Amino acid sequence: MDFKAGDFVEVEHYTAAFIQGDHYGTVVEARRKRTGHWMVFVRMNATGRVRRFSPPSLKQLNGQDHA
Repeated sequence: MDFKAGDFVEVEHYTAAFIQGDHYGTVVEARRKRTGHWMVFVRMNATGRVRRFSPPSLKQLNGQDHA
C-alpha cells in the first residue's frame, strides 16, 4: 500500500466521484478493513467531501502539476 496521509491524488475516470466533478484530493487516511482490503479516505478539492476509495481507483500526483 503506497498511500499515506498528505499524498495528493487523482481519481480514476471510471469512478462516481470523477463523474460528479471530484477529480483531485488529498489523502486523509489509509487503513485495512477487517476483510483485509485497503481503503483510502480522500478529502476532495472541489467539494471538500471525504470520499472512500480502493487503491486501484487512485493515482498519486505528488510533485506533479495538475489542471
